[in-house]
Amino acid sequence: RMDASHRYGQYTNKKFQPIWSIAGRYNMEQESWFPEFFDAFAPRISVGIQGHIPSTVGPNLVVRYPSVLIHAQSGEYILNISRLPYPDLRWEKTTTVNYAIDFPLFRGRLSGALEYYHKKTTDAIDLLAVPYEYGVTSAYRNGADIKNYGFEMALTFVPVQTRDFRWDITTTYARNNNKALAVKTKNVYTVEDYLAGNVIADDTPLNSIYSWKFSGIDQQTGYATFEHTGEEADVSLDPKDYLVYSGRKDPKFSGGLIMGFQYKNWSLSSQWAFAWGHVKRLNYLFEGDFLMPQPHQNLSTRLLDAWQKPGRYRHSRFYDRRHP
Repeated sequence: RMDASHRYGQYTNKKFQPIWSIAGRYNMEQESWFPEFFDAFAPRISVGIQGHIPSTVGPNLVVRYPSVLIHAQSGEYILNISRLPYPDLRWEKTTTVNYAIDFPLFRGRLSGALEYYHKKTTDAIDLLAVPYEYGVTSAYRNGADIKNYGFEMALTFVPVQTRDFRWDITTTYARNNNKALAVKTKNVYTVEDYLAGNVIADDTPLNSIYSWKFSGIDQQTGYATFEHTGEEADVSLDPKDYLVYSGRKDPKFSGGLIMGFQYKNWSLSSQWAFAWGHVKRLNYLFEGDFLMPQPHQNLSTRLLDAWQKPGRYRHSRFYDRRHP
């Protein structure tokens, strides 16, 4: 299949993107030598390429009339930019390879699937902060190559199955890794970008969070103190030089448990899910413009874990032991 889009580029060779996939499956249970307790055993593999295009880009400049046509200070006619031209933007291309095995056993009482995937995205499209002289604050670019890889597993058990009743249990587990491989255009990131997890850097997981380095407790005020947050901070330094890596916002591991019961025409199901290997910012302990909560405010139970005596902050749940 060949897709073409006039949203991309002024050159003909940039408008077309081949999209294809191929897959194969081997039903090994049909071989005479294969064990009979397998209902099926089917290794499969698939390879394909996909393309992505934002619906908000195009090769031409698009402007609009503002509600006030004449600038108040200059007296000149003005137009607002709806969309910048992107004559050099290319397709975002993702190559995916999947390896998997399906294996039901014992007449369906036990079945499972294992799958490993590897995705390589080239010319990934993201937003680049630009000076306001462009008329906008950000612009699209082919910014980096990104790799995603991991595996997924699903197992289903049927402990009880009678004429009128069935009980089945399904467990799932997944592991995912990603990182930027080659950042083509370096962005000028601010401290806020690092703290929020918006930085795309070479050989770094996407959505990585950085934090101020904890330096202790002010014995006079009881406030937490952090390095490079006072007057000594050098704004010319790269924020990565004085911030510390805290982790990624996307879970490394995820999974779940699904349990279902069926009796004649009645069914009941429940589902549990888990995820770990990621970090997130704590919510504010209380909201408001005052330094202390008001008497009528509800407070987080995390306040119970705060330190109350000198030196006890190292035993608090708020204390990060990786950065003493």
